Amino acid sequence: MESSPLAVLNPRFWPRVPAVMAQLARTVGRSRHGAPMAPAGGQLGLPADFLLDPRGRVVAVKYGQHAGDQWSVGQLLEHAATIRGSSPADPS
Repeated sequence: MESSPLAVLNPRFWPRVPAVMAQLARTVGRSRHGAPMAPAGGQLGLPADFLLDPRGRVVAVKYGQHAGDQWSVGQLLEHAATIRGSSPADPS
């Protein structure tokens, strides 16, 4: 969505660094070609989360302020429940 060199310097991202590095190692380990050195959109992108309804319409959006700023699973379930008109614990 956007890019920011400061996204990875934000202290709120630092606790996620080990998980990001582990995922990178798994990705590179599975790929014969490795990760692209110049991915489309740049290497310093900020995250954006989109929640779609069954018809494919965007019903909720979160634009990250730093590299680790995504919805938690709990937040995603709350959004989904609100859209469906039920509580997060209600599986209907």
